[in-house]
Amino acid sequence: MEVRLLLQPLSVGSQLGEALAERGSDAMSFWLLAAWAQESGLNQLRPIISGVRQRGGRAEAVLGVDQGIATYEGLRLALEVFDDVYLFHDGDRTFHPKLYAIENDTQSRIVIGSGNVTEGGLYRNFEASTAVDLDRSDPLDESLRLKARGYFEAFIASGMPSRRLDRRLLRELRDGGAVLPAAERRRQERDRRRREQPLLRRVFGPRVSGLPGAPPAQRPPRTQRRGARGGRGAGAGAGTGAGVIGTGSVTASWWKKLTISDAMRKPAASHQRKDVILGKARHPIDQKTYFKNYFFAGVAWTQQPMRTGRIKELAVIPFDVYVERRNLGVFNMSVDHADSRVANQNNAPTWLNWSSLGAQILSRNYTGWYLLLARYSNGGFRLTLTRAQPSPAVIPGAARV
Repeated sequence: MEVRLLLQPLSVGSQLGEALAERGSDAMSFWLLAAWAQESGLNQLRPIISGVRQRGGRAEAVLGVDQGIATYEGLRLALEVFDDVYLFHDGDRTFHPKLYAIENDTQSRIVIGSGNVTEGGLYRNFEASTAVDLDRSDPLDESLRLKARGYFEAFIASGMPSRRLDRRLLRELRDGGAVLPAAERRRQERDRRRREQPLLRRVFGPRVSGLPGAPPAQRPPRTQRRGARGGRGAGAGAGTGAGVIGTGSVTASWWKKLTISDAMRKPAASHQRKDVILGKARHPIDQKTYFKNYFFAGVAWTQQPMRTGRIKELAVIPFDVYVERRNLGVFNMSVDHADSRVANQNNAPTWLNWSSLGAQILSRNYTGWYLLLARYSNGGFRLTLTRAQPSPAVIPGAARV
């Protein structure tokens, strides 16, 4: 068992959505309990859940409708995204849990905290959660997982005030005013802010700036956005994070040809890592120090325990991502460094985790493509996937050997 605090968004690698995306590449089950869901959050989770279902797995949700925050469009999208959606309403006590589980046959990550299925809850808001990684072959770990699953199933047990969501029930809730359209919900929120913000801003001052945002979300097809006029579509204008988009001149670059392991295309029976090992790759660098001390110099690193009991350093870095010349937007991606890997992992201590880009990597076979990382003069980073071999790498200060 490993436990990690997600202190969103004040510490690096702390976003709830990122913690779920990290485990999305081989997950076969995804289930959650949340007080409410909106399009913005479901579009963030859509690539993870789609991957689960495409692999023959299952995705389930129990959602609430209390306090008027769940929207008609959000619940409509939930019907499309999940295999089964249940709505729970007690009528007396507020349905307010936030529990997420993403797992396969051997591992389970359970996240419990304050974040709902909204873009804010998953990435932008001030939220506190705990991510618990469980080894399903360990009896104690599996016992804890089953306890969490039992809590999930208790809400849909016979006699509980839950209903399986379908389109007929959704229309009934909308027509009766129990679930508002997103445009009306936004209007109410704007009105509330107009009333409250002058006083609150005078008392507390301006908002905190420079904090991580959400990566660009996958938008639903246009036909599913009808009725959303009067506001931005889900995922539009998604934040680029606290980092800077790479502009100006390239001050450092590195590339490698992706192997089947890098591209997450190993045979099903093999252990599949979700990282690209940042090694020498025939460049004139000392891979043991180059990435930590030079290429990623100046980024914020935190320490985390490894399964071995040793410590690794972790940074979450916004990359402006391109596939050939097509810009996918900015993705927050984890880079970790562990000196202990030098002796037993081909002398390459720094790894890049595909993180929230994992769904894109699994969407096609990138084996044999080139991964190009570049750092720009304004401090931003760019990641490019390309079929053509890049130009010679830019190594600042000549070779780092």
